[in-house]
Amino acid sequence: MSTEINPVETQRRELFEQLSADSPYDNGELHSYHSIGAQWDCSHSANYRFGIEAEKEDFDGKDICEIYQGYSDDFLEHKWRAERDGSLGAGGFELISPVYNLKTDKYLEHLSTPVLSYLIHCKTSFRCGGHITISVKDKSREWYQKKAAQIIPLLYALYPKRAKTSGYARFFHKESHNQRYNAINISSDKMEIRIFAGIKHLKQLKWRVELLRILFCDENHQGCTWDSIYKDLLDVQSPLGKHILNLYGKKYGEKIMLATAYSKAYQIQELEWKEYSRVSRLIPNGVKRGLRVQPNPTSSTKNPLQLTLDVCDYSQERTDEA
Repeated sequence: MSTEINPVETQRRELFEQLSADSPYDNGELHSYHSIGAQWDCSHSANYRFGIEAEKEDFDGKDICEIYQGYSDDFLEHKWRAERDGSLGAGGFELISPVYNLKTDKYLEHLSTPVLSYLIHCKTSFRCGGHITISVKDKSREWYQKKAAQIIPLLYALYPKRAKTSGYARFFHKESHNQRYNAINISSDKMEIRIFAGIKHLKQLKWRVELLRILFCDENHQGCTWDSIYKDLLDVQSPLGKHILNLYGKKYGEKIMLATAYSKAYQIQELEWKEYSRVSRLIPNGVKRGLRVQPNPTSSTKNPLQLTLDVCDYSQERTDEA
């Protein structure tokens, strides 16, 4: 019986062998976790900066990282590096980018080179995230907190499977935004957005960076209000509306309703039963205390102030989505 040949796997195997033959070292190791400070590709005076952390679980990818870095003697191409990460399983490594200018596509140019292109397309598992850190010149911690309140409802709606109450991308509201492992981790001069799932391919990463470019650089969203996001979602000709509609198509309306529900959850505001019932099936199991919901008018419930959210639709996050 003949075995079907996967052309993609064949191509990657051939590329692995070629990269291995061309590597500068015979052996090596990953850098220790966050043992090196930020490397910069852009000017320190750039107004909008970002960096990428792409977690992978791929034995071949780990081998390539090691034989191109040596024993912590070197970086990968263009100041990228690969580090150990204790949260990952066997074959796990974390690709760390230099700091890029958010308004340019320099990162795409770099990730199209042979070694980095191979690594960014390495395998991911449910343990892997694709964290992106944003820094805006001369902004305070208070500004980052306001920005998180503005964008987190939309991010929860786009990545419902990642909104948990524990782990490394936990659901949070306005009274719990200082916890370290929130979906958005805020410090004095930047925010790390942890809700993004593992990066499967470059096209997916490009979509995410363009989303953040709209959310951070577009004049419509400089006021850091949820209302500006909601207004643009209702206008499919706006940059934000068009960007999301092009990917989600018929699910676009669901995303708006879910984002609206999460905006109420963040503000700890009551949500009408009619609004809740339309999106309850899309909210993950892990989000247990996110919404205060008015009771079903036909229900005889004794607890009108709080309903737990127990339903998760894992089909919401597919390889070809965000």
